[in-house]
Amino acid sequence: TGADLNYRFKTKNGGMLKYYGNFDTSSSAVLRPTLEIGYDKDALGIKAENTFHNVTWREKWGKYKLDANFSYAYNHNVLSLGQQKEDLKIDANTIDNTANYINAKLVLDRKINIISALRGGIETNISNETTKVSPLNITPISYKINNQLTSLFAETDIGLSNNFSVRLGARGEYSSLLNQWNLAPRAAITYRLSKEWLTSLAYGQYFQNPESRYLANISNPEVLKYQAASHYIFQVQRNSEG
Repeated sequence: TGADLNYRFKTKNGGMLKYYGNFDTSSSAVLRPTLEIGYDKDALGIKAENTFHNVTWREKWGKYKLDANFSYAYNHNVLSLGQQKEDLKIDANTIDNTANYINAKLVLDRKINIISALRGGIETNISNETTKVSPLNITPISYKINNQLTSLFAETDIGLSNNFSVRLGARGEYSSLLNQWNLAPRAAITYRLSKEWLTSLAYGQYFQNPESRYLANISNPEVLKYQAASHYIFQVQRNSEG
């Protein structure tokens, strides 16, 4: 079962405020023959509760444009793994996962001229994950991962001509879980060969936290480093009508 809600509101300055939210719950179970001695069937079950809410606001003031976004997500999933003998269900092993996620982003954009612009902003991502594993006849084990990733970023589009443009930017991030900063430069150049043909070359450095499976099994996450990747992309595109 679930529900969705959409709402839009146009401001006096021609801006737009939007809201979207949903909520759903589900439950399912499966019985299947088992190879376990002493049991007739495997009993598998899952229950889930999920909700998501998102608010965006876009506004213009002369040469400036503001984009703001806020979202919240909640996920709760319980997985049970057990056996059944005749009509008797044996106590199951369970994995109970609860997660809360918050994202907030603010971007300010300023037009320099028709083909050039400057933009910058701030973003924060807050995550709170708890996993509780309850094996049969064994003390439950809990894993918790809490992190706030705060980012500052800026980039500029420089139009040197109607056919040639350059984009330069950088993004700095701080992870409360790792207690580390990173700095990621970005650059791209684009050249229009003709009315139909366009070529571009881009470079970017990207970082992300280590995967949850590593963070959950270490007492001091600060000894870990960011996962890093360098991207080099060269493209040739042809756009035609008809």
